[in-house]
Amino acid sequence: MIYTHPVFYFEFSDNMGTRCPTGNFNKFKDSNGKFNEILRSNVKGMLSLYETTHLRLQGEDILEEALTFSKAHLIKSLTENSIPHLAKQIINALELPLHKSMPRLEALKFISFYEQEESRNETLLLFAKLDLNRVQLLHQQELSHLSRHMLIRLDREMTLLMRLV
Repeated sequence: MIYTHPVFYFEFSDNMGTRCPTGNFNKFKDSNGKFNEILRSNVKGMLSLYETTHLRLQGEDILEEALTFSKAHLIKSLTENSIPHLAKQIINALELPLHKSMPRLEALKFISFYEQEESRNETLLLFAKLDLNRVQLLHQQELSHLSRHMLIRLDREMTLLMRLV
């Protein structure tokens, strides 16, 4: 978790409309200026780093380096990792990064990943499921209302057309 803290701070500050300095990512580099190989052992941290690199702006070279580094190690970890749900999470991130996808669909995927975590918080998981179900119900109700409205409108238009004919 130590390696993910600056990553989450960067994501949080970006979501709040501010940018934290990308120099914070120098913490991840060794004395040769390369990303530290010890980061490989923290697959979840590497996944967070990969997701964060997709928030980069043009000219943020350190995030370009981080993208190359994290992507290579995530691909390599797919062959080494024995945790199936973590491998699915990595594949999901490599196919479509979190920041380029629809939040509700990602929430649904994340819930299925989080259910398989040994260290999951059951209360948090329950609330996430309840929230997702509540929003789905709201969407269903709105679609039902919209469909009903459209059918009434179509019926009126058909009646008018029949009168004209």
